[in-house]
Amino acid sequence: MTEIELKFQVPDASRSALLSAVATKGAHLTRLQAVYFDTPDRRLAAAGIAVRMRLEGDHWVQTAKAGDPHAMVRHEHNVPVSAAPDGEPPALDLARHDGTPAGALIGRALRDATPVPLFRTDIERTHRVLRLKEGRVELALDIGRITAEDREWPVHELEIELVDGDPRCVIQAASDWVARHGLWLDVRSKAERGDRLARNEPGSTPTHAAPVRLIARPDGPALVQALVKEGLRHLLPNVAEVAGGSASAEHLHQVRVALRRLRHALRLAEVLHGGVGSACLAALADAYHGLSGLRDRDAVAASWSPLLAQAGGPAVDLPPLPQGPSAASVLRAPEFTRAVLALLALQLRPDAVADGSAVPHPKRAAHAEAIDALAGQLSRWHRQVRRAARHPKELDDAERHRLRRRVKRLADITEFVAALYPGKKVRRYLRRLEAAKQTLGQLTDIQVASALYRSAATDDPRAWFAVGWLGARQQAGVAASTAVLKRLARAEPYW
Repeated sequence: MTEIELKFQVPDASRSALLSAVATKGAHLTRLQAVYFDTPDRRLAAAGIAVRMRLEGDHWVQTAKAGDPHAMVRHEHNVPVSAAPDGEPPALDLARHDGTPAGALIGRALRDATPVPLFRTDIERTHRVLRLKEGRVELALDIGRITAEDREWPVHELEIELVDGDPRCVIQAASDWVARHGLWLDVRSKAERGDRLARNEPGSTPTHAAPVRLIARPDGPALVQALVKEGLRHLLPNVAEVAGGSASAEHLHQVRVALRRLRHALRLAEVLHGGVGSACLAALADAYHGLSGLRDRDAVAASWSPLLAQAGGPAVDLPPLPQGPSAASVLRAPEFTRAVLALLALQLRPDAVADGSAVPHPKRAAHAEAIDALAGQLSRWHRQVRRAARHPKELDDAERHRLRRRVKRLADITEFVAALYPGKKVRRYLRRLEAAKQTLGQLTDIQVASALYRSAATDDPRAWFAVGWLGARQQAGVAASTAVLKRLARAEPYW
């Protein structure tokens, strides 16, 4: 079977109200005690697979889940196992999953290795079925803990899973409950969190961008779906770490990169498929700009302060961040979560039915029409960049910053659609874009650093050394950018 569900964390202030909303007359309370298995070198986790033996009330069930652990749709296979409910968990037997998609993935991942118990969960689940116009979903409020040796991770989350009907029911219900209770989306499964607990690693490795995987000859909607899917794969694991409070500076950086790339992809979606609506775009923009200042100060401290010290400059404390929302609160905002849900809705084919099959859609744009629309938009963005890059000495700071944003947009879209065009031409074009991004980015970084040190100079005059030193670096950077931008102005389009 295929599991279609979303998982949300519950803010402290909403917990009582949410429990009352879920625990209505028709709700059930079930205790779920599970043991999760993997090899010592984590072969299953590396393949996005979770295998558990769980006591569900009075019955043991062996479950395998496989597929992208951060996706809305995954393979799931459940097998009831005969054993006493008050004894030790029954022995794991992976042959119970033979002949299923999950079983095939398990076999490839293990390569004859034997899984062992790694961690446990003990959850009280309050659950009920919610009937919507187009189908039914189950609301499951899980409260409990994950344990590994003497360590534990508290659980307080709401799962919304499709029972039957249109998969978009999950999005519909989620959007409503997010608005009512301030829930925030968390793509980390209990298996992923338990594995980290077993390894005693508080944080995950940041997720980076990757090439877009395209079907052969995509039409407009299929191309948009592929772009958004890659954008969400990049964004959501990093958002979970930042919103959950266990993020590194690189997680925050990758959230901003992913948001920027998604916003660029959605600009293209307006040409290819009609877009996702102004509220979604506005929420993504608000989150991106809300995170910008939080990272700028950290970036200056990490990159420029050591260089200033090497140049003989005095140590200067940068001004504190202004009081405002934290990165976690920005990404927990209901408006941002609902924007992400709108993007997830694009992953559910508008012509799909509950069992995952599809029927032809008479209004789908042909591949050739999509390629023509894509080429037309790329040409417009290319002309904007070329006009500014032809006369680099005439650009002021604001114009260089605008050019940098446009170069980033063109580079992001080029990376997204690279598989549709000759690789050699794409790589040549990207090299010129990347060189321009780097030189313009250095100038922007100098501007940000200069502004921070000017502010610091109000209380510490020693900061004027940094302002002067950065001013000299800016002059050198402007001179160096001239040749790079002229080469970019001569770049040959690949489309």
